[in-house]
Amino acid sequence: MSQQKNHFFAVFTIGIIGVCVIALLYIALGQNPKKVASALLGKQMPAFELSTLQKPSIVEYQPGETFSSAEFKGRPLLINFWASWCVSCRQEAQELERLHRHFKDDLLVVGIAIQDTKELAMSFARRYGKTYLLGLDNSGDASIEYGVIGVPESFLVDKTGKIVHKISGPITLNEITELVRELKLL
Repeated sequence: MSQQKNHFFAVFTIGIIGVCVIALLYIALGQNPKKVASALLGKQMPAFELSTLQKPSIVEYQPGETFSSAEFKGRPLLINFWASWCVSCRQEAQELERLHRHFKDDLLVVGIAIQDTKELAMSFARRYGKTYLLGLDNSGDASIEYGVIGVPESFLVDKTGKIVHKISGPITLNEITELVRELKLL
């Protein structure tokens, strides 16, 4: 009799553990890996000051001049952290340029190169025809303030300077267009 109880208890325990594992897998696999929680969501974007890598097509800066996040108040932004050595950044490079050209003045695209040299970042920008505003985070302060843990990572910022969405991984024009509509940024 006690052997039957032990067998029943073992089978029952294994069954409960199996159900828990299946439930956890279901929850984990159902998550969007690009949508990452951020302590910054709903908060004002952290301030930064960076030097430009190249003369952008829309905003009036010369290479080497500095720009700061304070200059963008009143405009929705897409801030993209990237690096020349990043394979996923290469995948999204042309999409970001298409995004910049599609939205023009309505959504300002700002690219911030991290963990990179000026020469490699500029070479990357030329290779992929980037014409939007690009800065170099020499000190790493901007990436730390934004909590960047990998590249590419992007942040959508509304007109008030509040971060409304974070995306980890490469982005597409269609994805951002849908998010801009959904979040009513324009």
